[in-house]
Amino acid sequence: MIKEGPKCLGIFLQSPLQLPRSFSSTTLFSPKHILFSLFKMPRAVRGLLIECDPSIKSMILKYDEERHDYIVEDLDDENHLVIKESQLQNLKVRLDQDLDEKIMQLDESESE
Repeated sequence: MIKEGPKCLGIFLQSPLQLPRSFSSTTLFSPKHILFSLFKMPRAVRGLLIECDPSIKSMILKYDEERHDYIVEDLDDENHLVIKESQLQNLKVRLDQDLDEKIMQLDESESE
């Protein structure tokens, strides 16, 4: 909703919105300035399409919930993800470590 006053034009948003830190509650901005500040150009991200087992996909989804470092797009089927190309090595290392730990735990439980 836009409401005009005698000296300024204020924008009242019905949903919560985080404004940049440079915005002050006492500073008046034109609507054009606010729109250009809030809606910046999208950034392109290099991604890789990977195919994996559903169990591995669920592990990757769990990792990504923590910091959103890995997944660009979760495709609707159960085997495919698009991940950030720059994070491929980190993801492989993390998966190897976790899978090794699980295998060791299984070996220990079987030996008892």
